[in-house]
Amino acid sequence: MNKLRVCVIFGGQSGEHEVSLSSATAILNAMNYDKYIVYKIGITRTGEWYLFEGENGLVLEDKWLENGKNTPICVDFARKCLISDGKELQIDVAFPALHGDFGEDGRVQALFELLGIPMVGPSTASAATCMDKHLCKSIAMRELVPVAPYVAFSRRDFINGDTECELDGVVFVKPSTAGSSLGITRASGKSEIACAIAEALKYSNEALVEREIRGRECEVAVTEIDGQIVVSEVGEISYKGEFYDYATKYKSSKVKYKIPARIGEECRNLCKKYAKTLFKALGCHGHARFDFFVTKEKEIYFNEVNALPGFTEGSMYPMLMNKLGYDMPRLIDLLIGESVRNF
Repeated sequence: MNKLRVCVIFGGQSGEHEVSLSSATAILNAMNYDKYIVYKIGITRTGEWYLFEGENGLVLEDKWLENGKNTPICVDFARKCLISDGKELQIDVAFPALHGDFGEDGRVQALFELLGIPMVGPSTASAATCMDKHLCKSIAMRELVPVAPYVAFSRRDFINGDTECELDGVVFVKPSTAGSSLGITRASGKSEIACAIAEALKYSNEALVEREIRGRECEVAVTEIDGQIVVSEVGEISYKGEFYDYATKYKSSKVKYKIPARIGEECRNLCKKYAKTLFKALGCHGHARFDFFVTKEKEIYFNEVNALPGFTEGSMYPMLMNKLGYDMPRLIDLLIGESVRNF
Protein backbone atom coordinates (compact mmCIF):
# COMPACT_ATOMS: atom_id res chain seq x y z
CA MET A 1 0.00 0.00 0.00
CA ASN A 2 1.36 3.41 -0.97
CA LYS A 3 1.90 5.76 1.94
CA LEU A 4 0.10 9.10 1.95
CA ARG A 5 2.50 12.04 1.87
CA VAL A 6 1.43 14.48 4.58
CA CYS A 7 3.02 17.81 5.44
CA VAL A 8 2.46 19.06 8.98
CA ILE A 9 2.89 22.84 9.14
CA PHE A 10 3.80 24.59 12.38
CA GLY A 11 5.07 27.85 13.83
CA GLY A 12 3.98 30.99 12.02
CA GLN A 13 4.03 34.73 12.48
CA SER A 14 1.21 35.13 14.98
CA GLY A 15 1.35 35.61 18.73
CA GLU A 16 0.24 31.99 19.00
CA HIS A 17 3.52 30.63 17.60
CA GLU A 18 4.33 28.66 20.76
CA VAL A 19 0.85 27.14 20.91
CA SER A 20 1.31 25.93 17.33
CA LEU A 21 4.54 24.15 18.30
CA SER A 22 2.69 22.26 21.04
CA SER A 23 -0.16 21.28 18.72
CA ALA A 24 2.24 20.18 15.98
CA THR A 25 4.28 18.04 18.37
CA ALA A 26 1.15 16.23 19.57
CA ILE A 27 0.08 15.60 15.97
CA LEU A 28 3.54 14.44 14.85
CA ASN A 29 3.87 12.08 17.82
CA ALA A 30 0.45 10.56 17.16
CA MET A 31 0.95 9.90 13.43
CA ASN A 32 1.38 6.34 12.17
CA TYR A 33 4.64 6.45 10.23
CA ASP A 34 3.84 3.06 8.69
CA LYS A 35 0.94 4.78 6.90
CA TYR A 36 2.38 8.23 6.17
CA ILE A 37 5.45 9.88 4.74
CA VAL A 38 5.62 12.98 6.90
CA TYR A 39 7.14 16.30 5.90
CA LYS A 40 7.60 18.78 8.73
CA ILE A 41 7.33 22.35 7.53
CA GLY A 42 8.24 25.06 10.00
CA ILE A 43 7.41 28.73 9.58
CA THR A 44 9.57 31.21 11.49
CA ARG A 45 8.21 34.15 13.43
CA THR A 46 9.21 36.37 10.50
CA GLY A 47 7.52 34.19 7.88
CA GLU A 48 10.29 32.05 6.33
CA TRP A 49 9.32 28.47 5.44
CA TYR A 50 11.70 25.54 6.00
CA LEU A 51 11.60 21.78 5.58
CA PHE A 52 12.65 20.48 9.01
CA GLU A 53 14.19 17.00 9.21
CA GLY A 54 15.03 16.76 12.90
CA GLU A 55 13.36 15.15 15.91
CA ASN A 56 9.85 16.06 17.01
CA GLY A 57 11.06 17.11 20.44
CA LEU A 58 12.97 20.03 18.94
CA VAL A 59 9.67 21.43 17.65
CA LEU A 60 8.16 21.47 21.12
CA GLU A 61 11.30 23.07 22.57
CA ASP A 62 11.31 25.70 19.80
CA LYS A 63 14.82 24.62 18.83
CA TRP A 64 13.98 23.20 15.42
CA LEU A 65 15.50 26.18 13.60
CA GLU A 66 18.83 25.78 15.37
CA ASN A 67 19.74 22.21 14.43
CA GLY A 68 20.96 22.79 10.87
CA LYS A 69 18.55 20.29 9.31
CA ASN A 70 16.41 22.88 7.59
CA THR A 71 16.03 23.52 3.88
CA PRO A 72 14.28 26.68 2.60
CA ILE A 73 10.97 26.15 0.84
CA CYS A 74 9.57 28.15 -2.03
CA VAL A 75 6.40 27.91 -4.12
CA ASP A 76 6.34 27.01 -7.81
CA PHE A 77 2.98 28.13 -9.16
CA ALA A 78 3.82 26.91 -12.66
CA ARG A 79 4.12 23.34 -11.39
CA LYS A 80 1.67 23.89 -8.51
CA CYS A 81 3.95 22.55 -5.80
CA LEU A 82 6.33 23.37 -2.98
CA ILE A 83 10.04 23.24 -3.80
CA SER A 84 12.81 22.30 -1.37
CA ASP A 85 16.49 22.21 -2.41
CA GLY A 86 15.42 22.45 -6.04
CA LYS A 87 13.20 19.37 -5.78
CA GLU A 88 9.43 19.11 -5.76
CA LEU A 89 7.82 18.07 -2.50
CA GLN A 90 5.11 15.66 -3.55
CA ILE A 91 2.33 16.26 -1.04
CA ASP A 92 -0.99 14.47 -0.85
CA VAL A 93 -2.40 16.31 2.17
CA ALA A 94 -1.44 19.42 4.13
CA PHE A 95 -2.12 19.36 7.88
CA PRO A 96 -1.82 22.85 9.39
CA ALA A 97 -1.05 22.93 13.10
CA LEU A 98 -1.22 26.71 12.94
CA HIS A 99 -3.03 29.20 15.14
CA GLY A 100 -3.78 32.87 14.76
CA ASP A 101 -2.91 35.26 11.94
CA PHE A 102 -1.21 33.86 8.85
CA GLY A 103 -2.29 30.37 9.86
CA GLU A 104 -5.97 29.90 10.54
CA ASP A 105 -7.29 33.09 8.94
CA GLY A 106 -7.47 31.83 5.35
CA ARG A 107 -4.07 32.90 4.05
CA VAL A 108 -2.35 29.50 4.24
CA GLN A 109 -5.59 27.84 3.14
CA ALA A 110 -5.64 30.01 0.03
CA LEU A 111 -2.09 28.98 -0.86
CA PHE A 112 -2.89 25.27 -0.80
CA GLU A 113 -6.15 25.79 -2.65
CA LEU A 114 -4.17 27.53 -5.40
CA LEU A 115 -1.75 24.60 -5.47
CA GLY A 116 -4.62 22.10 -5.64
CA ILE A 117 -3.51 20.24 -2.50
CA PRO A 118 -6.11 18.92 -0.03
CA MET A 119 -5.85 20.47 3.43
CA VAL A 120 -7.15 19.41 6.82
CA GLY A 121 -9.59 21.98 8.16
CA PRO A 122 -11.61 24.84 6.70
CA SER A 123 -11.62 26.39 3.26
CA THR A 124 -10.17 29.84 2.68
CA ALA A 125 -13.54 31.56 3.02
CA SER A 126 -14.60 29.60 6.09
CA ALA A 127 -11.24 30.09 7.82
CA ALA A 128 -11.40 33.86 7.30
CA THR A 129 -14.99 33.99 8.52
CA CYS A 130 -14.38 31.89 11.63
CA MET A 131 -11.34 33.97 12.57
CA ASP A 132 -13.41 37.16 12.64
CA LYS A 133 -15.35 37.25 15.92
CA HIS A 134 -17.49 40.19 14.79
CA LEU A 135 -18.54 38.43 11.60
CA CYS A 136 -19.14 35.15 13.47
CA LYS A 137 -21.44 36.85 15.97
CA SER A 138 -23.36 38.50 13.15
CA ILE A 139 -23.91 35.11 11.51
CA ALA A 140 -24.86 33.56 14.85
CA MET A 141 -27.53 36.22 15.38
CA ARG A 142 -28.87 35.55 11.90
CA GLU A 143 -29.15 31.87 12.85
CA LEU A 144 -30.93 32.82 16.12
CA VAL A 145 -28.02 31.68 18.25
CA PRO A 146 -27.73 34.08 21.24
CA VAL A 147 -24.56 36.13 21.76
CA ALA A 148 -23.57 38.53 24.53
CA PRO A 149 -24.38 42.21 23.84
CA TYR A 150 -21.34 43.84 22.24
CA VAL A 151 -20.02 46.88 20.41
CA ALA A 152 -17.28 46.83 17.74
CA PHE A 153 -14.63 49.53 17.34
CA SER A 154 -12.25 49.84 14.40
CA ARG A 155 -8.73 51.20 14.50
CA ARG A 156 -10.08 54.31 12.76
CA ASP A 157 -12.66 54.77 15.52
CA PHE A 158 -9.89 54.63 18.12
CA ILE A 159 -7.66 57.11 16.30
CA ASN A 160 -10.61 59.52 16.00
CA GLY A 161 -11.49 59.11 19.68
CA ASP A 162 -14.84 57.57 18.81
CA THR A 163 -14.88 54.76 21.39
CA GLU A 164 -17.84 55.73 23.56
CA CYS A 165 -19.32 52.49 24.89
CA GLU A 166 -22.98 52.23 25.87
CA LEU A 167 -22.54 48.96 27.77
CA ASP A 168 -22.80 49.30 31.54
CA GLY A 169 -20.84 47.37 34.15
CA VAL A 170 -18.00 44.95 33.56
CA VAL A 171 -17.04 44.15 29.98
CA PHE A 172 -14.49 42.06 28.13
CA VAL A 173 -12.50 43.78 25.42
CA LYS A 174 -10.94 41.49 22.84
CA PRO A 175 -9.35 41.58 19.38
CA SER A 176 -11.79 40.58 16.66
CA THR A 177 -9.22 38.41 14.88
CA ALA A 178 -6.96 36.70 17.41
CA GLY A 179 -7.09 33.52 19.44
CA SER A 180 -5.68 31.91 22.61
CA SER A 181 -7.10 34.82 24.64
CA LEU A 182 -4.35 37.14 23.42
CA GLY A 183 -5.11 40.84 23.90
CA ILE A 184 -8.21 40.26 26.05
CA THR A 185 -8.87 42.54 29.03
CA ARG A 186 -11.60 42.57 31.66
CA ALA A 187 -12.51 46.22 32.21
CA SER A 188 -15.06 48.67 33.55
CA GLY A 189 -15.29 52.44 33.29
CA LYS A 190 -14.45 54.73 30.41
CA SER A 191 -10.69 55.01 30.95
CA GLU A 192 -10.18 51.27 31.54
CA ILE A 193 -12.17 50.38 28.43
CA ALA A 194 -10.21 52.86 26.32
CA CYS A 195 -6.91 51.31 27.47
CA ALA A 196 -8.30 47.83 26.85
CA ILE A 197 -9.32 48.77 23.31
CA ALA A 198 -5.80 50.04 22.66
CA GLU A 199 -4.41 46.70 23.87
CA ALA A 200 -6.81 44.69 21.70
CA LEU A 201 -5.91 46.74 18.63
CA LYS A 202 -2.31 45.55 18.95
CA TYR A 203 -3.57 42.17 17.72
CA SER A 204 -6.34 43.13 15.30
CA ASN A 205 -7.76 46.00 13.27
CA GLU A 206 -10.99 45.77 15.23
CA ALA A 207 -11.83 45.43 18.93
CA LEU A 208 -15.01 44.02 20.45
CA VAL A 209 -16.38 45.24 23.77
CA GLU A 210 -18.71 42.56 25.20
CA ARG A 211 -20.86 42.55 28.30
CA GLU A 212 -19.51 40.09 30.86
CA ILE A 213 -21.50 36.87 31.07
CA ARG A 214 -21.16 35.05 34.38
CA GLY A 215 -21.51 31.34 33.82
CA ARG A 216 -19.84 28.06 33.01
CA GLU A 217 -17.48 27.95 30.03
CA CYS A 218 -18.46 25.07 27.79
CA GLU A 219 -17.03 23.70 24.56
CA VAL A 220 -18.32 21.38 21.83
CA ALA A 221 -16.32 19.53 19.18
CA VAL A 222 -17.86 19.12 15.74
CA THR A 223 -16.27 16.78 13.17
CA GLU A 224 -17.15 15.42 9.76
CA ILE A 225 -17.13 11.62 9.76
CA ASP A 226 -17.97 9.77 6.54
CA GLY A 227 -19.62 12.91 5.24
CA GLN A 228 -21.84 13.33 8.30
CA ILE A 229 -21.60 16.12 10.88
CA VAL A 230 -20.93 14.51 14.28
CA VAL A 231 -21.27 16.54 17.47
CA SER A 232 -19.46 15.60 20.68
CA GLU A 233 -20.62 15.75 24.26
CA VAL A 234 -20.30 19.18 25.90
CA GLY A 235 -17.14 19.77 27.91
CA GLU A 236 -16.62 22.29 30.69
CA ILE A 237 -13.52 24.23 31.72
CA SER A 238 -13.07 25.53 35.25
CA TYR A 239 -10.20 27.54 36.69
CA LYS A 240 -9.28 30.13 39.28
CA GLY A 241 -9.08 33.68 38.02
CA GLU A 242 -11.13 36.37 36.35
CA PHE A 243 -11.11 34.71 32.96
CA TYR A 244 -9.51 31.99 30.86
CA ASP A 245 -6.51 34.00 29.71
CA TYR A 246 -3.38 32.88 27.82
CA ALA A 247 -1.37 32.06 30.95
CA THR A 248 -4.23 30.03 32.42
CA LYS A 249 -4.79 28.13 29.18
CA TYR A 250 -1.22 27.08 28.56
CA LYS A 251 0.82 27.58 31.73
CA SER A 252 -1.47 26.74 34.64
CA SER A 253 -1.76 23.32 36.23
CA LYS A 254 -4.99 24.28 38.01
CA VAL A 255 -7.33 24.16 35.03
CA LYS A 256 -9.94 21.41 35.35
CA TYR A 257 -11.90 19.73 32.58
CA LYS A 258 -15.27 18.07 33.02
CA ILE A 259 -17.00 15.91 30.37
CA PRO A 260 -19.96 16.09 30.30
CA ALA A 261 -20.39 19.67 31.48
CA ARG A 262 -22.39 20.23 34.67
CA ILE A 263 -25.20 22.15 32.99
CA GLY A 264 -28.06 19.70 32.71
CA GLU A 265 -29.22 17.67 29.74
CA GLU A 266 -31.45 20.38 28.25
CA CYS A 267 -28.62 22.91 28.12
CA ARG A 268 -26.16 20.34 26.78
CA ASN A 269 -28.53 19.44 23.96
CA LEU A 270 -29.04 23.10 23.10
CA CYS A 271 -25.25 23.70 23.01
CA LYS A 272 -24.91 20.76 20.63
CA LYS A 273 -27.73 22.06 18.46
CA TYR A 274 -26.18 25.52 18.26
CA ALA A 275 -22.74 24.06 17.46
CA LYS A 276 -24.10 22.01 14.57
CA THR A 277 -26.10 24.98 13.27
CA LEU A 278 -23.03 27.22 13.31
CA PHE A 279 -20.76 24.56 11.78
CA LYS A 280 -23.03 24.58 8.71
CA ALA A 281 -23.72 28.32 8.69
CA LEU A 282 -20.00 29.19 8.86
CA GLY A 283 -19.12 26.75 6.09
CA CYS A 284 -16.80 24.71 8.32
CA HIS A 285 -15.06 21.61 7.02
CA GLY A 286 -13.30 18.76 8.77
CA HIS A 287 -13.41 19.86 12.38
CA ALA A 288 -14.08 22.81 14.66
CA ARG A 289 -14.64 23.68 18.31
CA PHE A 290 -17.47 25.92 19.52
CA ASP A 291 -17.37 27.78 22.83
CA PHE A 292 -20.39 28.85 24.89
CA PHE A 293 -21.24 30.49 28.20
CA VAL A 294 -24.06 28.87 30.20
CA THR A 295 -25.54 30.88 33.09
CA LYS A 296 -27.28 29.71 36.26
CA GLU A 297 -30.53 30.81 34.63
CA LYS A 298 -29.84 28.29 31.82
CA GLU A 299 -29.18 31.03 29.29
CA ILE A 300 -26.69 30.03 26.59
CA TYR A 301 -24.47 32.48 24.73
CA PHE A 302 -22.18 31.64 21.81
CA ASN A 303 -18.69 32.98 22.48
CA GLU A 304 -16.45 31.95 19.58
CA VAL A 305 -15.43 29.21 17.15
CA ASN A 306 -12.03 27.74 16.43
CA ALA A 307 -11.92 26.20 12.95
CA LEU A 308 -8.38 24.88 13.58
CA PRO A 309 -8.66 23.82 17.22
CA GLY A 310 -5.58 23.13 19.28
CA PHE A 311 -4.08 19.72 19.93
CA THR A 312 -2.06 20.69 23.00
CA GLU A 313 -2.16 18.77 26.26
CA GLY A 314 -4.84 21.12 27.57
CA SER A 315 -6.90 21.36 24.35
CA MET A 316 -10.54 20.39 24.74
CA TYR A 317 -11.11 19.29 21.12
CA PRO A 318 -9.04 16.07 21.29
CA MET A 319 -10.42 15.37 24.80
CA LEU A 320 -13.99 15.55 23.49
CA MET A 321 -13.17 13.41 20.46
CA ASN A 322 -11.51 10.84 22.71
CA LYS A 323 -14.85 10.48 24.51
CA LEU A 324 -16.34 9.56 21.12
CA GLY A 325 -13.76 6.79 20.74
CA TYR A 326 -11.16 8.67 18.73
CA ASP A 327 -7.80 8.67 20.49
CA MET A 328 -5.11 10.86 18.94
CA PRO A 329 -3.77 8.37 16.34
CA ARG A 330 -7.28 7.47 15.21
CA LEU A 331 -8.34 11.14 15.20
CA ILE A 332 -5.36 12.10 13.02
CA ASP A 333 -6.24 9.30 10.58
CA LEU A 334 -9.86 10.49 10.52
CA LEU A 335 -9.02 14.13 9.78
CA ILE A 336 -6.52 13.25 7.05
CA GLY A 337 -8.92 10.76 5.48
CA GLU A 338 -11.84 13.19 5.49
CA SER A 339 -9.75 15.96 3.89
CA VAL A 340 -8.83 13.64 1.02
CA ARG A 341 -12.42 12.41 0.73
CA ASN A 342 -13.91 15.93 0.68
CA PHE A 343 -11.34 17.17 -1.83
